Amino acid sequence: MPSHSLTASFNFVHVYTTLHVCTRRSAVRWPQIYARRLDMQNNKYKKLPAGIGWLGSLERMNLRHNLFKSLPRTICNLTNMEFFDASENQLRSLPGNLHKVEALVEVRATHNKIRSPPGKLGTAPNIQQVSNHVL
Repeated sequence: MPSHSLTASFNFVHVYTTLHVCTRRSAVRWPQIYARRLDMQNNKYKKLPAGIGWLGSLERMNLRHNLFKSLPRTICNLTNMEFFDASENQLRSLPGNLHKVEALVEVRATHNKIRSPPGKLGTAPNIQQVSNHVL
């Protein structure tokens, strides 16, 4: 990993398209992107590509106010993620292994269609806050 931090923003449409293509073609080599924050709030995205799990340096992910009905399990590969906001979508559940993201401190999932608490999320080692109308 480079010693400097990514300060410039990058074109998310390009990254989104690349993630989608890479998940469908195993022969494509994924370019390493060292981004700490991903802010996708206030869009009309319906699907998050499974390739999102390759952004291993992410610390904060904001998916608030979109049209997601489900999220890929590969989000659980983001071992550095401390903050995750998926509020105001159409989610019926959160990925089952989200509790395995050891760095996770805060999860927000209010204003969704989640009917039961997100499983073992409270057992995540560093979790301090889970915001969900069900809890």
